[in-house]
Amino acid sequence: MKEINIGEVYLATTESEKDRGWIKCGMTTRNSILRVKEGNVASVRERYEILYRIKTIHYRELEKHMHNTFENQKEWIKVSYAEAYAEIHRFLKIKDNPEQKSLRYSPRPHQQDAINAVLNESKINDKGKLIPSLGCHNI
Repeated sequence: MKEINIGEVYLATTESEKDRGWIKCGMTTRNSILRVKEGNVASVRERYEILYRIKTIHYRELEKHMHNTFENQKEWIKVSYAEAYAEIHRFLKIKDNPEQKSLRYSPRPHQQDAINAVLNESKINDKGKLIPSLGCHNI
């Protein structure tokens, strides 16, 4: 029987990085609190604060997904905590329910006409203005 590895994906930050919009996204097969404490050494001027952690069998894929989804610098991703949390749970929901596909948006005919008009105009002019009418979403 194949052994199932469970790891943790964690979000952490420092005070100054949080102010700049950066969150550290990491993964470990150990306890993430201990892993982050290891980062709190003399070479780090500020202490890391764990914002969120979750155990999952998809920890490697999830961490890679987060770094590919958002602007990143090594282990840091530029994203708000709310967006990161939502993306983690969106990813895991898809992984845990692969048969449940997200619905693809298909524009209604009047919306497609508007999209086509904007695309055609953008081929002619490099500047323009789009003013969609209000309340047309019910047509």
